[in-house]
Amino acid sequence: MNLHLKDGTVIINVRLTGIRKSELGKDSLVEYVPYGSCKSSQIPLKRIAWAEMLNLTLLQPAD
Repeated sequence: MNLHLKDGTVIINVRLTGIRKSELGKDSLVEYVPYGSCKSSQIPLKRIAWAEMLNLTLLQPAD
């Protein structure tokens, strides 16, 4: 999926792994793993404008 942020940037090709409260308990954080990586990252939910699902048939190799 692609995450479109409120500032106009896009984080592309990520897999969402969870949503949790921050350590201070004020904000919710979205955890994700970029494609081809095994290290997760997180971003505050309030920074995300919308999430776009990817069409997986476009990513499959041609026969």
